[in-house]
Amino acid sequence: MAKKKTKLEIIHVKKPIIGETYYFYFAGGWDIGTLDCTADKLTESYGHRWFTFVNGNYGRQMRYPVSIYNIRKEKPKKESNV
Repeated sequence: MAKKKTKLEIIHVKKPIIGETYYFYFAGGWDIGTLDCTADKLTESYGHRWFTFVNGNYGRQMRYPVSIYNIRKEKPKKESNV
């Protein structure tokens, strides 16, 4: 059987700072929010860093768990650049 090619994961923000605003990819779309804290249990489970973002765009405050690979300083121009 042929080997399945693995997607190369790139970290765009090496050291995110708590309290800063970043773009993040969650559930099929890009959103903007403030980095709230690290998600230590998810980091233990998956083996790479996870963070919790807070977003208050829709009249209420929502919290999102996001991988280090899905954080950007500016919004990507294409949806394929995830």
